[in-house]
Amino acid sequence: GTAANCGATPPPPANQAPTANAGADVALTLPTNSTLLNGSGSDADGTVVSYAWTQVSGPNTAVLSNQNTQNATASGLVQG
Repeated sequence: GTAANCGATPPPPANQAPTANAGADVALTLPTNSTLLNGSGSDADGTVVSYAWTQVSGPNTAVLSNQNTQNATASGLVQG
């Protein structure tokens, strides 16, 4: 026998998660209290359409400027 073509469309391939790189570690010496965050991202099966920088930890809450861009600025940093 032969297989009948029933017109079914196979499901699309599963989406692959993008890869984020926050850039190199940065050490500051006070009174310098801000730094540029040089990030990058890639998406094997598409295009990176946005960025979202967030603070994970620290002795205070930093001010993040341009946090939805590839290169944000963290300021208001303190010792710790």
